[in-house]
Amino acid sequence: MESAVFEVTTSVTRQSCRAQATARLGHHMKEIFIVVVALALGTGILYAIGSPKARIMAVVLAVAAAYAVFAIPLTAARLYASRNAAVDSIHLSFEAEDFCVSTKVEETWLEYAQVSGLWENSAYMMICARHHTPLVFRKDEVAGQRAEALRAFLQERTGCEFRRFRG
Repeated sequence: MESAVFEVTTSVTRQSCRAQATARLGHHMKEIFIVVVALALGTGILYAIGSPKARIMAVVLAVAAAYAVFAIPLTAARLYASRNAAVDSIHLSFEAEDFCVSTKVEETWLEYAQVSGLWENSAYMMICARHHTPLVFRKDEVAGQRAEALRAFLQERTGCEFRRFRG
């Protein structure tokens, strides 16, 4: 086994769950906003012409607006509540050909070809891999404060570009 090129030790926190929810849902918020606006326009037109369906559309609009407002916080709360509390910390070891996710419960080796997406904001990085829970960690948790070097390394090994998310 080779020595790790990069090491990260992290844990699942409320903030990391919010970062994961923001990354996964945030890019859909524009579409959700467009749907809510279209529903609002349709509801307004139905009320203007006195249609009996206007009240039903108002309920649909209210549900869509509530989803738009609460989707990220509710998803973050669900992710945090469903975490495995027995897993206090997660250790990531990035080697030349693959990387390891180690917890008290298990050790999983993943190839870089399994990575399906890379996300980041100013504080967090997230690695999405097929058939695996997304790995979220703070940039300042990268050993040696080498987050930018890890970023370049992951882009090179996976062939994926980092996508930005707010939050």
